[in-house]
Amino acid sequence: MKLFRLNNNWLRFRVNKLIRRNHEDLFNSSWHTKISNFKEYTFHRDRWWLILAFVIVVFSIGSFVDLSFLNFIKINGNTAKILVDQRTGNIAAITAITLVVVGFLINNLAVKESFAYRLLFKHSYLYPTIYLTLSTVGCFFIISTLRDQLNETSFKNTVLAGTYLAIVILILIGFLFKTIIEFTNDRTIKKLLHEELMTEAKLNLKVILTKQYSAQLYNQVVTEKGAKEYNWAEALDFAKTDIKVKEFDENDLNSLKSKEQRIGDINVKRILKFIAKRSKNSGQVFYQKMALENIMTEWDNYLWQKDNPNSENDKTFLKKSLVLTKPKEIEKDKESVRKYFDQKLETLANNSEHRDLENILESYVDLYKLQMKHHK
Repeated sequence: MKLFRLNNNWLRFRVNKLIRRNHEDLFNSSWHTKISNFKEYTFHRDRWWLILAFVIVVFSIGSFVDLSFLNFIKINGNTAKILVDQRTGNIAAITAITLVVVGFLINNLAVKESFAYRLLFKHSYLYPTIYLTLSTVGCFFIISTLRDQLNETSFKNTVLAGTYLAIVILILIGFLFKTIIEFTNDRTIKKLLHEELMTEAKLNLKVILTKQYSAQLYNQVVTEKGAKEYNWAEALDFAKTDIKVKEFDENDLNSLKSKEQRIGDINVKRILKFIAKRSKNSGQVFYQKMALENIMTEWDNYLWQKDNPNSENDKTFLKKSLVLTKPKEIEKDKESVRKYFDQKLETLANNSEHRDLENILESYVDLYKLQMKHHK
């Protein structure tokens, strides 16, 4: 877990401290970062199951846990039976009207492009609003069906819990309308596009700086311990080595690619322990260059000693000193906004739309300044 890696034993922790100290303006406040990460994860369009689980938990708490201090609305059993059907109908009707209005407003957006729609869905919380609405309606259907199986207290509390969720849905729908109306103004969209471009650039800069600083720090700590960077002329004795050339076919390349792993973190303490142990024996310890975020295949034999191959226990120790993930797990188009701006620039230039072209160029100027400021 990342929580247990927040110390100097781990390379990423050291690198992050260094980047924050030297590139402070690439980071938002800690509180802002936590909120952004929470919203990005929770409100993602693929997190329908999380919203559904949240709704089920709310209804379950209302049914089995007596939270009398939250029940500031007092209803009796008969009223609850009426409300459960009314709330289902109310939410369904509101949802239908909302979707019609949303469709109308989307057709009147100031910028009718796929990327603008992506921004709209992201900033309006459209997906979580729909998931929350459908989940609440579904739970109300189930409660309505099981009304005779639930005791009166549990039934009333469950209906109240659903009523509170319905209020949340109304608030989200109101926010959805507000956001969509704002998107009918092209200035709002251009401003958000610029912010998205700069946010994406900062994230990419962090990755680049992470690779650079981690390579430098790793090289520093292992050389200070006595290890030497791998060099063919020194690591091999060509006079004694029978060198064979092997031709790789497609199957060999696929097998090699299947072994690829991304370096998520490096346990510096374990690495230094391994070097110190090997240094007690005669012979130079060699190391392979490594950096965080890099893709590698030698994840269990990146430190070794000349004429003293690593044992299976050594390889296991070295492998456990790394945090590895499959590259496909973090594959993501990290330059989607930049690609959009490039395509937009080409289109506007070809159409001689100079006014809109100026906005694109202004964003490029800010992007250039940011990259130059943090260039290493």
